[in-house]
Amino acid sequence: MDLSKYEEIFLRESGRYLSELEDLLIRLKATPAKSGLWAEVHGKVHSIKGMARALSLEQISALCHRVESWCKEFQSGTGGEAGHNLDTVEEAVDLLKLLVARRGEVESTDTRKWYSRLTELLEAGPATTAGNDGKAQKGPLPRAVAVKPIDEVRVKYTLIEELLGLGQEIQMLEKNRPSLPNDETMVEVQNWTDQAMALMKNFFFRLSQLRLMPVEDFMSMFTHALHRFSTDSGKKAKMDIVGGDVQADVTLLERLREPFLHLLRNCIAHGIEGPEERRAAGKPEEGSICVEAAAFKERLHLKISDDGRGIDPEPIRRFLKDKRKMDEQEIAGLTEDDLLRTILRPDYTTMKEATDIAGRGVGMSVVSQAIEHLGGKMNIRSEPGKGTTFDIFLPLSLSIIHAITFRSGPFTFSVPTSEVASIKRAGEMVQENGKGVVDLAGFIARTKIPAMPGSHIIELKTDAMKAEGGNAPTGILAGGIVGNRPLMVMPITEPLSKVGLYSGIGIQENGDVSLVLDVGQLWRCQVPENG
Repeated sequence: MDLSKYEEIFLRESGRYLSELEDLLIRLKATPAKSGLWAEVHGKVHSIKGMARALSLEQISALCHRVESWCKEFQSGTGGEAGHNLDTVEEAVDLLKLLVARRGEVESTDTRKWYSRLTELLEAGPATTAGNDGKAQKGPLPRAVAVKPIDEVRVKYTLIEELLGLGQEIQMLEKNRPSLPNDETMVEVQNWTDQAMALMKNFFFRLSQLRLMPVEDFMSMFTHALHRFSTDSGKKAKMDIVGGDVQADVTLLERLREPFLHLLRNCIAHGIEGPEERRAAGKPEEGSICVEAAAFKERLHLKISDDGRGIDPEPIRRFLKDKRKMDEQEIAGLTEDDLLRTILRPDYTTMKEATDIAGRGVGMSVVSQAIEHLGGKMNIRSEPGKGTTFDIFLPLSLSIIHAITFRSGPFTFSVPTSEVASIKRAGEMVQENGKGVVDLAGFIARTKIPAMPGSHIIELKTDAMKAEGGNAPTGILAGGIVGNRPLMVMPITEPLSKVGLYSGIGIQENGDVSLVLDVGQLWRCQVPENG
């Protein structure tokens, strides 16, 4: 079994916990008797110990176990004056930093002596050090005090967008490059230009990676909101994050901000019980909301779970019977998924009056609609008395899509592959009164253009055919198919944004540019019969 992946996770996560431990110990200097801070220290040391044990790093797990024992005593108030013993705990954290960096190896004689002396001191307990001000006689402290090198900087998202826009403009200059005479000097200039453009394209795609953001950083934005919702409702709740290192496009996460806030609000309002109800159910007073992130293929999976009361199916059945006029047999025939998805209807609510915590009277339909608009889907699972889980599946990056790129007359367009049913020869598809297929070149030229030999019809999926008045097109006339390609999609600006037909500008890996069509707006492409 290859453990290298897990070792990297251990190094990354342990490094984060150790950094947080240093901050906690600084706060303990000011309030050494605060048991809540000692509980936080205990939790982070316990997390490091668990990961170390999983990788059989016994030296680290043993040291963590001894530090945990000290934390328990200070949490319970049996450890004497905590302030006199903080130096020893700080030294243990220093040694843990060294051991984690070395993957648990106690290499030098000095380090072995340091480890032995410190473990003996910790084993003896905090009370034995109080007479000596809690200060251990320190051994060598290799890398005990250090400032880690700068490996990241904060960059405003608007600056990234500006740089991407400039990169896009530079690439588009290639389309307007004047032709050069075919002599030896000009050939060299041409080669130099081609090399410069190739480097620019590579630079542009690398620059686009700056748009990625760790899910954990995104979730940290909701800490204050969770605290407010919990306080206002008289409940207690915490949020845990699993897979926080998964990265997603900032544009995607920004569009998830309001839906996730609504989900979080509903977890508190409808899911997490009050302290007394939780105690009666044998649960901790503090509820738990867990957010798990995972990436697979080109999809982002976000799982939001709470350990609350779950979704009671009876109010849903009453709603279906009273409001939707379904009979008992029809309701009984629904699958669990279909039954639970009823809560996503715009007219469904279990609250008798609108409150800020319950979503201001707006139902879960706003979350479902937002996720569908992003090209995703949401599933619901619930167990009464145990909790509820929302599984959200989304495109991993809104800036990279797969699309069918094609030519229509002198123009190049793209349509998302997810909205294409098939590609056929133009003669194989029956057009309804000549209006079922959109001719984009004809629409732009405002006249009918006869199909050329070798033309194709890009047939659209049924669910993509959305239009006002039911005038949805069935396909698009393509003069030539370029292929199914990954595209970097940039936001569209004026004057093209005023057309209402395009959803973005697509850039292929080779730098070629196309206009990405908004399939739901193709009904606009009506060409006069007589030109």
